[in-house]
Amino acid sequence: MKQCIYNLDNDSLYADTSFVQESIPFRNVDPKIKKLLGFEFEPQAIFSSVRDSSCNFKHDANKWIAEKYSFRTSNLVISEELLCLSLDWNLGEGVHLATQFKDPLTGCLEEEARNLYLVFLYRHKKTWKGANALMKLKEFIKHLEMMPGCSVENVYLRATGIEEHNWGHLDKLEYIPSKKATSDRLLKIYRKVLGTRDSKILDDDGLPYQQAKFEPLFPKIESF
Repeated sequence: MKQCIYNLDNDSLYADTSFVQESIPFRNVDPKIKKLLGFEFEPQAIFSSVRDSSCNFKHDANKWIAEKYSFRTSNLVISEELLCLSLDWNLGEGVHLATQFKDPLTGCLEEEARNLYLVFLYRHKKTWKGANALMKLKEFIKHLEMMPGCSVENVYLRATGIEEHNWGHLDKLEYIPSKKATSDRLLKIYRKVLGTRDSKILDDDGLPYQQAKFEPLFPKIESF
């Protein structure tokens, strides 16, 4: 898995780049000592308060999205060494979408909002009301396409069945699992609903990232 070091103190003034710091007891302590103390690491999902477009934003694209959707910043602590920072968008009726602006080549978060990575689309156990998550995602992408001066050039995701991987940390998001969401089935659905195609960049499983159909009406014009 590609890993980058994130500094949670950077950009703390912005709603879309400030994250709640994790707290891990006995972090970096000798494993033998932790075992004697009876400590065992548990994944964490740490959310900020709900935020909207009235806040200060680093990325104009996130501000535009927040005109329609509220969000929380999410710090998903996978292990003592690995965490995933994302924005958790509330798409309505219990459907949520975690996103990052991430360079698909390096796996690091971007300073410029060019590549939007759709990390995880899920239905929340406590709030889902039967809505079609994929239709909600399609509406989300359509909203971004309407952004004036849109800086986003690429929207991509993985066609990866969660139940085929050892990703127990995602349980902390309280998502509703589906046995039907296999990698093969997701690939077919994404191609049909989102118009995805294989990109030239491979994911952690050695499979092509899926590039969603994305046609902004008013793309950003670079100045020289």
